Amino acid sequence: MISEGTFVSVRLVDSHAHLDSTDFDDDRDEVIKRARLAGVVAVVNVGADLESSVRAVELAGRCP
Repeated sequence: MISEGTFVSVRLVDSHAHLDSTDFDDDRDEVIKRARLAGVVAVVNVGADLESSVRAVELAGRCP
């Protein structure tokens, strides 16, 4: 049991994201920054088709 006031460090992996989506064009970098601050250490960004898969690979190259 964790008592009140105990700090627990959590490392999270988002196992299914679409950060390449045009929905994130205005704030993609901020979304990624907030995720990292929240403890997300990795994101699996999946493509839904060839075009989004290419964008996902490009994004992975910019955000190792």
